[in-house]
Amino acid sequence: MENPKTKPTLSQTIGPVLFGVLFLLFIILGGAITFFLQPNLNGIGGILFSLICAFPLSIILLVRFRQKNNFKWYITYVLPALVFPLCIALFLGWTAFEQRPTNIFKVFVADPIPAGVSNIQAYDISVGIDSTIILAFNATPEAVDEIIEINKLTPSDYEEPDSYFETFDNINTSQEWDTYSFYDGSINITM
Repeated sequence: MENPKTKPTLSQTIGPVLFGVLFLLFIILGGAITFFLQPNLNGIGGILFSLICAFPLSIILLVRFRQKNNFKWYITYVLPALVFPLCIALFLGWTAFEQRPTNIFKVFVADPIPAGVSNIQAYDISVGIDSTIILAFNATPEAVDEIIEINKLTPSDYEEPDSYFETFDNINTSQEWDTYSFYDGSINITM
């Protein structure tokens, strides 16, 4: 005895298309927002990493929800599509956590932070492949000497601060600057 073929319901036909359209829309919107916030290699990496994590998880959820048949159509098809924006949000949250000014200071200047350092401000202004981070802080002469010694800095010909420093609070860019630099072949630090 043959089983009569059952016609797929409207939700079974339109549901996978809805999932695909939503997933693609979330990739475009999430990618655009991420690249707007981080127009550099870090942002592209975050988008790709989120996509690599989200795609298999979304497909697994979609298949599992469709097998259950007791979920509403919007849970079955919309919820798996929301995995990508969740991955992007987690990536952006982690990046914001890692780019706290004190953490950037510890990574690029000195860890632990010398006692005479205060008012630490930092921005990642990277565009493209190069990584460019600007950092400003107030320091006592003793803290400056300690930072120069820790980083093995030497006097530099760099004469004036970048215009980016004008975005920092309480940093006087019109004063006289002494600059120091360090270059090890891969990292170029100018202070």
